[in-house]
Amino acid sequence: MNDSSTGQLKEHIDKVVYYILVVFLVALLTLLFAIVAPIIDAWRFRASTYQDLINKVNDSNTKVDELKKEIHEQRDEQAQILKDIKRSQQTNGINK
Repeated sequence: MNDSSTGQLKEHIDKVVYYILVVFLVALLTLLFAIVAPIIDAWRFRASTYQDLINKVNDSNTKVDELKKEIHEQRDEQAQILKDIKRSQQTNGINK
């Protein structure tokens, strides 16, 4: 082989290698995007689901606090009624 055909062959091989590298780079970027996109989507879904869970827990805690307050008020009311009944029985002369 002479130098011109060797040079042309080398140039042709360099072009083929360049095209192969470009194809591999595009494939790598596509693969990277295909992997990262579901991960980001799952993270966003978990974040919104977590926020929904926090909101539900806060609502439940608010309801529990309201129920505790209502129970406390009823207990105080019952204690007052019991005192009134005992006072009424003592004033009427009924002792137990």
